[in-house]
Amino acid sequence: MLRRALAPAVLVVVAIGVWEISRGSLSLELMRVVGKQLGAIAAYLATPHILDGGALYGFAFLGGLAGSLSPCILGMLPVNLSYIGASGVRSRAAAIRPGRALSRCCG
Repeated sequence: MLRRALAPAVLVVVAIGVWEISRGSLSLELMRVVGKQLGAIAAYLATPHILDGGALYGFAFLGGLAGSLSPCILGMLPVNLSYIGASGVRSRAAAIRPGRALSRCCG
């Protein structure tokens, strides 16, 4: 019963907080902090030697990890895992089995 009584109050407090952030100095402060961080990242990546050698592979690997965690790839996960798991399998049915099991379990 207490939760039902607190829900409208929490909603009002959140709405007031969002309103204050969107129009107040807190919004400007957040933009300043984010802009400062983005500027630091851009300056770091602008140095000519930063992507030489192994660092390029590291950035590519981290980008691939970030891309594989996006929701868009989750539908293809059973297909990818069945392809990876079927590298030594001779028949088509045995190759499809791991992906089908994963899709039944998680999907």
